[in-house]
Amino acid sequence: MKSLAGVLAALLEVPMLTEHLRRNVELAEALGQPTAERPLPSGVRPDIGRVTAALALAPSFAELIRFANAVDFRDLNEIELAYLEGVSLKTVRRWRTQGTGPEYRYEAGISYPIRWVWEWRERGRQKITAQKMGRGRRPLT
Repeated sequence: MKSLAGVLAALLEVPMLTEHLRRNVELAEALGQPTAERPLPSGVRPDIGRVTAALALAPSFAELIRFANAVDFRDLNEIELAYLEGVSLKTVRRWRTQGTGPEYRYEAGISYPIRWVWEWRERGRQKITAQKMGRGRRPLT
């Protein structure tokens, strides 16, 4: 009976492992191909496409860090964060003043550590799901 339970548990993990492997392959392929879908503004590092691919495709922060030798994970500046998120610099600054954006450091200028950007994006993904559940008509009172 124990061996049957072990076999069933292993079979249930196969789709999850397959999905994990597929995402890792996608990430490795994306990191190997430089992309230039938009012109880079001044102040943005040339390999920002790799950072974008890593943040978008890595299933966890631990998986993201595995690619640290292929991707430059230095802190992002405001212009890089705006480019990465596809918003204007004004929007990034508004996020910072309203406290809705990722946490930042203010040492020799404003910078956004990759880990904090990752955590902010993860919180945002969860909020979107919760918001959709709460939408709809209000009950009549």
